[in-house]
Amino acid sequence: MNVISHSILPFFAMLVVLIVVHELGHFVTAKIAGVKVLQFGLGYPPRLFGIKFGETEYTINALPLGGFVQLLGEEDPSDPRSLAAKPRWVRVIVLGSGAVMNVILAIFLFSLALMIPRDVDISRAQIGDVIPGSPAAEADLKPGDQIFAVNGTEVESAGELGYQIRLNLGKTIEFKVRRTESGSAEFIDIPVHARWSAGPYTYRTQLDAPVDANAQPPIAVHVPSTEGFDNSSVLVIDDGTPAEERFEYCVDDATTLILMERGLEDLPQSAHAAGAPVITKVSQGPTGITIGPAYTNPVRLTEEERKQLEEQLTPCDDEVPAIVGVPISDTRRSGPATAVVDGSKRAWESVVLARNEIISRIRGGVGGSGGFQVTGPVGIAQLTGEVVEEAGWKSLMEFAGLISMNLAILNILPLPMLDGGRVTFVLIEYVRGGRRIAPEREAMVHFVGMVLMLALAAVITFFDISRIWQGEGIIR
Repeated sequence: MNVISHSILPFFAMLVVLIVVHELGHFVTAKIAGVKVLQFGLGYPPRLFGIKFGETEYTINALPLGGFVQLLGEEDPSDPRSLAAKPRWVRVIVLGSGAVMNVILAIFLFSLALMIPRDVDISRAQIGDVIPGSPAAEADLKPGDQIFAVNGTEVESAGELGYQIRLNLGKTIEFKVRRTESGSAEFIDIPVHARWSAGPYTYRTQLDAPVDANAQPPIAVHVPSTEGFDNSSVLVIDDGTPAEERFEYCVDDATTLILMERGLEDLPQSAHAAGAPVITKVSQGPTGITIGPAYTNPVRLTEEERKQLEEQLTPCDDEVPAIVGVPISDTRRSGPATAVVDGSKRAWESVVLARNEIISRIRGGVGGSGGFQVTGPVGIAQLTGEVVEEAGWKSLMEFAGLISMNLAILNILPLPMLDGGRVTFVLIEYVRGGRRIAPEREAMVHFVGMVLMLALAAVITFFDISRIWQGEGIIR
């Protein structure tokens, strides 16, 4: 991947648009309200250069962490053209207009993405496995069931199904399922609970024969059953004992595992007797199902594609096939009116998804991951490149819309230095019957908030750079 063309340039282009649109909201509403605008800045000081038009100086600054509009007297009402001298409702509008502009931008970007011809996955969603004891198992969903709708909303792919499930975490949702039994198919409605949290599910089996401590991978080990063991997890032998050892592995057949690397996480190599316990932990997800495309089209691989796949082969894989099945897609585009309605819906749903993800993570997460993936400017630049590489340039508009919507929510939070923090001081003034907090005290609160935010950004950036240095991605 070309880092400059796929990550750095798209990231900075997106950042400039988001910042300019946000600050333009403050700038325009301040001008309309008669507030003097001292500076319109892109990035945070120290200043690199600037130019003055009229009474406003336009600057480019060194720290690419955002932007700002400096208004006269944001806390001090002594000047009649200061922000603080204006009525409270005017101050709220000026301070909140940046977030409003980001919401409008998000709706515009989501809508524009829908108006551009795009390939849409229409391969339907089919259940591969059902985790024992999960909500899906309790609802009697079965492998092979095809899911056509969630709560009356049609889902045409595994991606859309996952989206609808995440949108309804904590609720009981209704799946419209097409089930084929004894050669006949029928549609049935099945209610399934989408839980907030669930730890990984553990599949257990045991060794039929011992593993030599000196054996070098690949090592074939025989077990009563490999059911539930997949190639995306880590296998543990002698779980919970002093001899516990972790392996990367793949599934060869119904009773054979191939150990490809031993002694993971600096654990010592051990000899394991026949009958030693073997476990693997797999992600459960909100409902406890694995899903994939129900229908695929056969596509012949090029020689280059075959060589790339050949490099990824494991000891359990057969030769690279000449033909593979790919999900069925259709080219779609929406008209302006439909796109605006659906774009507005997508913008709102992005807020719901973010809220659901936060609640889910606080409660332990689903899939056994847990914890937060927090990124700063460097991480978002890396994520921009991954989005472009994985989904193409058209997806960048939806990604920018998502960032814009999250920027709006972040800025309206009642935190010092942010727009929401300044609005909070206006509301406190209203509650106090018009008595203001002393300007120097309010200024100090926002200054401390800025210092803490810059410090947090520095820490997050350190971890972002460390992740990139170690060759780790965010979405892959």
